[in-house]
Amino acid sequence: MSRVAPLNRPPRNPTSKRRIPTMTPRTRTPARPVRGPSLLWRIWHTLLSGWFLGKVAAAGLLGLCAWVLVEGASSPAFIVTGVTVDGDNLMSKEEIRYAVSPEGLHLFAIRSNRYERLLQSFPVIRNAHVHPTLPNQVAVVVEERVPTVVWDTGNHQVLLDAEGLALKDGAESLPTVFAPEGPDLQPGGRIDPVPVRVAESVGPRLDSLGLSGGRVEYRPAGGVSLVAPGAPRVNLGFGDDLDAQLTAYVTIRRHLEETRTRAELIDVRFLDRPYYR
Repeated sequence: MSRVAPLNRPPRNPTSKRRIPTMTPRTRTPARPVRGPSLLWRIWHTLLSGWFLGKVAAAGLLGLCAWVLVEGASSPAFIVTGVTVDGDNLMSKEEIRYAVSPEGLHLFAIRSNRYERLLQSFPVIRNAHVHPTLPNQVAVVVEERVPTVVWDTGNHQVLLDAEGLALKDGAESLPTVFAPEGPDLQPGGRIDPVPVRVAESVGPRLDSLGLSGGRVEYRPAGGVSLVAPGAPRVNLGFGDDLDAQLTAYVTIRRHLEETRTRAELIDVRFLDRPYYR
């Protein structure tokens, strides 16, 4: 069995000071200054940046627009030489072209709103659209009012729409209101729509009502009447209840035929007391 021999160390003097090793201070080398990108590099980077390219593109586009405007304003290729018209029926293409007359003007000087208001001042035209088209044309599209009856005073005929507006002089194959006492309407004038409504509704049915060859008459004092050769005159007044008035007329007419009674007048203006004589 082995034993560890004790080491014979001299005893430590408690009063002795411990020696602390000293270090010599190092001298710090000053740092070298960091050099930034050169001026040339900064300029090149700015040129390639998106902000600068966007500014250049905007300036180029602005210049191009200015050039187009200058060239367009001075180029004879944009002088209006023709007008195309669509939607016309009552008013002829020649009348519409003459009313607009943009030939000789520059295409960019055409004011669509002005021409549209001008065309809509004609009673026949309800709406109008005017569009300049490159390089030198103007397109006009009109929406006309629809005539429903002919207003006939005996020596003057004019077309009316459903609202009683006089559209244009002339006659067509439409129900006719004969107005011997007037009023004598001119295009743009207006009449109460009651006789128009009666003529539009009853005119096509005169034969089925036993009034073959008849017509619708209007007098300002008495209203609307149905007149046919060899048949009693039918007073409808102002057509307050047209369907009921026609029913009353048919009933009276059947009674006259069954009793073989002659009558010159059937008055159904007042449904509570219709009569004949």
